[in-house]
Formats: sequence, structure tokens, C-alpha cells
Amino acid sequence: MTQLKMIYDAVANPRPQLPTVPDGFVLRPLSLETDIEKYLKLRLESGFSEWTPERLEALCVKACPNGVRVVEHLASGRLVASASAETTDYPQRCAIGTLGWVMASEEFRGKGLGRLAVISAMLCLRDNRYLFAALSTDDWRIPALSIYFKLGWRPCIIEEDMPARWQAVCDKLGLDYGGMKTFPRNRLLD
Repeated sequence: MTQLKMIYDAVANPRPQLPTVPDGFVLRPLSLETDIEKYLKLRLESGFSEWTPERLEALCVKACPNGVRVVEHLASGRLVASASAETTDYPQRCAIGTLGWVMASEEFRGKGLGRLAVISAMLCLRDNRYLFAALSTDDWRIPALSIYFKLGWRPCIIEEDMPARWQAVCDKLGLDYGGMKTFPRNRLLD
């Protein structure tokens, strides 16, 4: 099944405000010198597939400068949330950046750390002059979808089954899909 797509319009939405970092945590860019194993562990804890260090390095090459944002738990030194601001996945639409690999450790959920990482990556995309951003996600990532909707992200319809899938997601979140602005594929992603 094709992943769901969402679009963020940086022109139509106000610049998001970075929340205060909770005590005991620090928000910072990923360091390939010290964070590879910690990042790869966070991926697994967050339900993503295992990666090699080389694949992580490839992500960092694709990311905007300092665009792989991580939240570190200071007491343990663990990375507990992350999101990446990446150069475009749509070369024919160079004004569209990508928000990628949003994740938070199950143990630290509910503290706003995923939202903190997402907003930090979104600000990085804006600072790199992306007018729009796109992301791919899964129907079952309800906590992440809730964050995206609250920040102004909207569904992008690229497959015939997507309106029904978006309706189901919105029902779970208590949102009115019928009255929501959506983006047709041909508007931005062709």
C-alpha cells in the first residue's frame, strides 16, 4: 500500500514557534561522529527498519545543513526523538523540501519531543527557503499525524484509495475531512 502524503504550505501558514525544550533534554543537529549507533537504535525503538551507518550517512548528505534534528535525553545520553529536513524528493518542483524520518522513543512519548523535532526540522526547511514541504507517512502513525495536522499539514491525494484512508485517519483524530483543504497530486508533485 502506498504511503499517505502530506503537504505543508509555508506561504499560507505562519512560521511555527519552536517550543521550549523540556528540562533534561537538548535539541541539536545529529553528529555523524558520535550519534550513529544511537540514531540507529532510535530507529528500531520507533518501529522503523534497521539501517546501516552508510544509509544514515546518505540521509545526512540529502539533508539540509544541520537538518537531521535530534532530541537527546541528557541523563542517559540516548537519542529519544528525531526528524529530518531534507532537500527535495521532487526535482521537478525544487520549491518542495521534505520532512522525513520523524520518530520518538516509546519510552519518552507524551513529552512533546516528537513535536519539538518536527518543528525544528520545519524551521530548517523554511530557513532553506522551501515554500512547500512534503512528507510520507503511514495510516497507523496516529500520534505523528495529529502533530502534522495541528501544524498545518494537509493531505495530498495521489491514489484513488486515499480519500477513504484520510477519512478514516480524520475520524480517529476527530477532524472534519470533508471540510479540509487537500492537495491534488498534479498541483504539486507531478
